[in-house]
Amino acid sequence: MLQLPLEQSYILSHAKELGIELRLIEYPSNILKDEKGVLQGKTKAEYLGWSTERIICAYYFHDGPEFIGVIAPSSLPPFSQRDLFQKVLGISRNQGKRYVVNGSCPEGMEPGTCSPFPLETLVGTSIRDILICEIPSLGQTTVDISIGGQGDLAQRTSFHLSYDSIHQILSKKFGSRIHSISQPP
Repeated sequence: MLQLPLEQSYILSHAKELGIELRLIEYPSNILKDEKGVLQGKTKAEYLGWSTERIICAYYFHDGPEFIGVIAPSSLPPFSQRDLFQKVLGISRNQGKRYVVNGSCPEGMEPGTCSPFPLETLVGTSIRDILICEIPSLGQTTVDISIGGQGDLAQRTSFHLSYDSIHQILSKKFGSRIHSISQPP
């Protein structure tokens, strides 16, 4: 079983303090991955018998060394980060277009393991802000999120918790760096 780094221990302590049920799930080693060795959301959903909306992704847009995270269901259609970052963070559209998702990940993650719960020292430094897409229909529904890390075991390990719990844990730990958003434009 994968061990959380010390810098992610806030997840367990805040979940306990907030009364949040959190389960660690390890997918079997023979589960189908893509050509890059990434366990895709669709495959997780099929394995669990869930809709892809219940598989939550952390998209980290970066401009050089700075990241902005967007937490949303894997079923979310493409959106304009320029419009979203301008509306929520006050970033100009020109600056917003410089933020891209291209395989670069915050420290402690790799493509396929990007987690809503980053290493705590990154938020406010290399991770500027985290935006969470509010999906009222998911609220207390159990969802699947990657927990971060690197390698095969990290690719196959997830947390199951209610969707609203992601926001509660992040807000408790990082306060004003966490933003609720409606469906992105």
